[in-house]
Amino acid sequence: MTRHYTDPFNAPWRFAWIRLMLEWHGGILQMLWMEWLLAILLCTCALIGVYFGWQNQDGFSPSVQSLYEAVIFVARRFQAAIALMLGFYTLQVFNRWREARAIEGNAMGTINDVALQLAWRIRDTLINEKNEKNEDEKKPEQADPKAEPVSFEVVEVRLRLIRWLNLSHAMVVGDVYEMKYNAFSSMDNLVSYGLATEKEGAFLDQQTTRYKYVAPFLWFMELTQELEQQGMIDAGTVNVLSTGVVDVRRRLADLYAVRDVPIPLSYRQLTNMTVRFYMVILLLAAALFEMTQEYEPGRLSRGSFWIIMVFAFEYFLFVGWLTVADAVGNPFRAWADQLDWDDYVIKLNLNSMLIATRFHGEATQVETTMEDSSAESTLIQQALSQDKDVPPETGWKAKRKVIAGF
Repeated sequence: MTRHYTDPFNAPWRFAWIRLMLEWHGGILQMLWMEWLLAILLCTCALIGVYFGWQNQDGFSPSVQSLYEAVIFVARRFQAAIALMLGFYTLQVFNRWREARAIEGNAMGTINDVALQLAWRIRDTLINEKNEKNEDEKKPEQADPKAEPVSFEVVEVRLRLIRWLNLSHAMVVGDVYEMKYNAFSSMDNLVSYGLATEKEGAFLDQQTTRYKYVAPFLWFMELTQELEQQGMIDAGTVNVLSTGVVDVRRRLADLYAVRDVPIPLSYRQLTNMTVRFYMVILLLAAALFEMTQEYEPGRLSRGSFWIIMVFAFEYFLFVGWLTVADAVGNPFRAWADQLDWDDYVIKLNLNSMLIATRFHGEATQVETTMEDSSAESTLIQQALSQDKDVPPETGWKAKRKVIAGF
């Protein structure tokens, strides 16, 4: 899951950044520590080999001297170039990660928007239709839409429509998310979670193409068309809902597009090979530099330890940078600091169901409560008549605008 951590910003003398560095799960040390340790050991072994193999021979041969000068030239000259290359590479892969997260966020927001439209449009139209049918059989005061409770049929229609949108979303997430056994990769899991009926699951399980996620959208459109034919909703409602469904399908298709078009292989190969060859050059430079030192009997030169430290720092800087970029480069990968794909599906399902069923009538309830409170009602009427704000202690004017819509 996405790793959340405490913001380390604080006064410098509080050393709050140390707490950030000590975060292990999903951190850079968890990903890099083994390779980093092996690189330090390799550098140490190389220097020890130089110590036992060189033993203060009389200077460099011309070929070794040329090699030493070439290695030092490359190590100094291309350090900045590799840093720029890594910076550009990190920017590209992070943009890809952010694009995938933005597409998923837009898909979730669009489904919630459709749920809001369902809660508003289907509720009112169905209730009004039933009141009109019963107008001749009941007294006029009983045909008030606000007085009649929402029927089970209305709630069932809204839940079925929003469930189909969540089903398509779960199917796409289960397909793009690269965890081998994620929560939504199996149709049996979708049925057990209540996102699909057994009949729907059996039908979808028989489909071999990944575009089967479009089927619930077609079911959605067919049901809204049937409701229109029965006179339960008008053409404008169908148009609004169909526009939302098309928008959701487009967002989910964009997720497939990001997954299907990875970072070019040659680009990643070039970046990885360049950085690691540069590390080999640094290791060779450390060994050749050690050969220029004078040894005391029975011990390495005093600069050997600092050579190892400098190599360890550069390895951590460049390879660590590359490791983070490679990890972020695939937003669908299952790793310690992954995007919470399963959690996105679960929360979206709960939130959209809540919007479609729970909040109907909240504006009426708030309005009734306000009318019962004479003191609050007086303040509101005075503020509206004098074009003044309600005192901050009450806060009713802001709440009325948000919930009641005026």
